[in-house]
Amino acid sequence: MVNYHLNPNWRKQIKSIFFHKICPIYVANILLIFFMISLASCSFHAYKTNSQFHVGPDTLSKLIKKDKYFILHSNNQAYSIRDLKVDSNSLHGRVDDLTERHSQNLFPKDSIDNRYSGKLRDAIVREVHLYTAGSATYKSDDSSMVQVPLAAIVRMDVYSIDQKSEKRAKVTTAIMVTIVSVGIFTGLMVMAGHSFDWTYHY
Repeated sequence: MVNYHLNPNWRKQIKSIFFHKICPIYVANILLIFFMISLASCSFHAYKTNSQFHVGPDTLSKLIKKDKYFILHSNNQAYSIRDLKVDSNSLHGRVDDLTERHSQNLFPKDSIDNRYSGKLRDAIVREVHLYTAGSATYKSDDSSMVQVPLAAIVRMDVYSIDQKSEKRAKVTTAIMVTIVSVGIFTGLMVMAGHSFDWTYHY
């Protein structure tokens, strides 16, 4: 029959195991958890397009009053369009080159869950994308002034933050962190048990 008795120096042994093995790994685990949570909350950003396939003058007027940044997709090109005015049949404005901040998210992969850099959040929420079936009509006396028939606008995207996708990503990350933490904690307990010095008596 085998009897197990603690080593007489068990207090010193527990202290040594805690400070030299368990504590450093436990602290590293906590830092890893905070890092993963921070990474998920800071690096994952998504927007949705809110696509509309029928665009009327009232809708455009409301968006113009909200100081949105309009982007015209016409003839395989994308332009900024400003100084906008809308009547019952047409949208009138002045085309210009896109700014750097507004040229980063021209091609959404889907209606939801489109990734973007968090530094562009204020730009994303202002963007309105107008897609036309043909080329816009330029005025002969001013090449920067265009007239876009409302009937030629086949799609309008009004970007906004996709909060549901962002929340889902954070929940997924939290689950992964929990699983990793439980695994590391279990490993620590096993390590502590194997490291403890037992004295055997037969």
